[in-house]
Amino acid sequence: MNGADQLRLFQPHYAKLALAVVIFGSVCFVNGMVREWKTTENKWLFRAPLELWTVLLFTAAIIPEVMWFSEDPTPFALAISRLTSVTTVLGLCVLASVKPRLWHLVGLAICAGVFFFWTYQDTGILNNMERQAESLVSALPYGRRVLETINPRADSRLWFVNHIVDRACIEKCFAYENYQPLSKQFRVRVNPGSPIAIYSMKDSLSMEVGFYKVRPADLPMNQIYQCTEKDLSKLCIRELSAGEENGSVGYRARWRKVR
Repeated sequence: MNGADQLRLFQPHYAKLALAVVIFGSVCFVNGMVREWKTTENKWLFRAPLELWTVLLFTAAIIPEVMWFSEDPTPFALAISRLTSVTTVLGLCVLASVKPRLWHLVGLAICAGVFFFWTYQDTGILNNMERQAESLVSALPYGRRVLETINPRADSRLWFVNHIVDRACIEKCFAYENYQPLSKQFRVRVNPGSPIAIYSMKDSLSMEVGFYKVRPADLPMNQIYQCTEKDLSKLCIRELSAGEENGSVGYRARWRKVR
């Protein structure tokens, strides 16, 4: 919640990097304050950003991550995760209040290099999955409805990797389960009975987790899913049939045990 969570992305080792950045940044700040306290007239440059950072830290500790409003079928979610991006900026303002030194540059450059190397590897996997999704939908008839049951690693912080299919469907097919039109929080909205987007939030969630029972009115419809748990980056496609659950094949099938 102190802003370092913005460095924790795909895998557990990101958390170790975030901790290292916090410790190193704290050492830089304390060392700078000790050096400059007796020689600098403006001793309190850090006060305003530090106070605001403290307020946001307290705010993140007391507000809920998900907030429901009675007039909307979907919640305002990831409130804390969005807030801490601002907390990070204020933390950097606190650090910037001390005189920069060469060893600050070296230490932070090493941390940045490690972070971008890891993200390069992980986003490369996502790019490959998106290319697979584009290839799979390219063979479908124009305007076909498509569901996706694509999940991140269990230890990943980023949930919405399934949106790669939404992007792949642009000008080709309809991401039928997309929650945005039914949420009434975006300019594109859906009416009951729409043939291109689901209207029910309950059905949308069931489609996403793989527990949706396909109805005859939904057909023809295809599903893009992760072929096997051994390689979550491998995507497959199949045509759905009336009466089956859309998570009955592929990686999502294992969730039937804990339904």
